[in-house]
Amino acid sequence: MNRGTVRQTPSRPGYTLIEVVLAMAISVLLLGGLYVALGLQLRHAQAGRDTIEHSTLARVLFQRIEMDAASGINLPDPSRFRTQARRAANAAASTSTTSTTSTDPNATTDDGSGTSSGQVIPVVVPMGVQGDSGRLTLYLSRVPREVYGRKPNEAGQLASDLRRITYWLAEGGGMCRQEVVVITSQDADPANVPTGADEEKQVIAPEVRSVHFSYHDGSSWQDSWDATTLGPDGITPIGPPRALAIDVEIARGSTLRKDEPRLLHYRHVVAIPSANGTTQQAQQGSGASP
Repeated sequence: MNRGTVRQTPSRPGYTLIEVVLAMAISVLLLGGLYVALGLQLRHAQAGRDTIEHSTLARVLFQRIEMDAASGINLPDPSRFRTQARRAANAAASTSTTSTTSTDPNATTDDGSGTSSGQVIPVVVPMGVQGDSGRLTLYLSRVPREVYGRKPNEAGQLASDLRRITYWLAEGGGMCRQEVVVITSQDADPANVPTGADEEKQVIAPEVRSVHFSYHDGSSWQDSWDATTLGPDGITPIGPPRALAIDVEIARGSTLRKDEPRLLHYRHVVAIPSANGTTQQAQQGSGASP
């Protein structure tokens, strides 16, 4: 080997244009797959959050209606209507068989029970539950908020424990709830609910798109109910229904596919503890009026 010669190391060959393009294409495919997987994961996570949020909203609405229904006013003893009517009829029959007469057509006799035997004293019937498929009205008794924190000897404005609570669907969508604190003869009418701009102030759940109420009488579901309606005996009011079913549809979020439903349906059945059952079933079960 000559000292004047220089040994040259062979140079490393570079990447060709085809190799660079192929590497870039593989990188784009990998990044695209990662983007699709990440977007799908985020979409499912958002759908899960929406479902939980809507389920929580439906649960809160159902619990609120259930709490109101549990405080509903009902007749403490529905049989007193039949007892009072029978007492008056018996007293009238016994009076007609005696020689006791009166020249006053409005005069009545006392049968010793504190009531006039010639007439039936009307009793104010608690209105209980009234409504149809689109509106629910509950009449309930609740401790007034005004008495909380008040001392026994502290003077203050008297507050009523009677409430009229109405649920319905607003015209533009949304569950409405109105609570009337002091019930007058006009406020007791379930048809007196706000409309227009006043209705928007009563919306508690704007996500609700439809609502349907149904009432169970002990044998089947009904689309309307009036607790003051007299039963088959013509004396005893039917009172509240055995159960109340609420069906609501809640609008979903904006992260939807074309094949996904835009409304979520929820149904909840509330048992009304103050219900006295249907009058007809009570008569069939006992065979005689108490």
